[in-house]
Amino acid sequence: RWAGVAGLVGFRGACRGRETTVLPNTGAGRLAFTADGECLVAMVKGTNNRWPQGYGKLGDWSLRGLKVGLPFGRYCDVAQLSTRFTAGVTHCDSEVFVNAAGVIVKGTVREGDLLAIYTGARIQGHSDKEEAETVEAEPQPLQRRLRAGKGTSSS
Repeated sequence: RWAGVAGLVGFRGACRGRETTVLPNTGAGRLAFTADGECLVAMVKGTNNRWPQGYGKLGDWSLRGLKVGLPFGRYCDVAQLSTRFTAGVTHCDSEVFVNAAGVIVKGTVREGDLLAIYTGARIQGHSDKEEAETVEAEPQPLQRRLRAGKGTSSS
């Protein structure tokens, strides 16, 4: 069985039929979309040396600063699970932190992989609550370049 398939069963049930919105300014080879503020999928295209795509090696994608609109919390990336997500877990190997403004403050998609979180896969016991509430989101590199091109500061 493929790792991640079992973890995505609950995601499909929770997110199926919801209206999706593609998030802007994610960059070449990267895609992220939300479903009604309840679900998020983000993916990074992998490198294929046999059939190059023209953008080279993308590497891992830090989601820090991406406004996703999900409720505050610590989420388990269910695409990395080999079993279905179980409510009440206190740790997950791949976690995403969303602050009260609905912005990711911690989370990464590995190159050639996808990340999937939803409100039903929140991790219990938020030991990093203060960090998630106080860390301000930094703009993604592409967003920084776009702002600089429009004549605004990009510190």
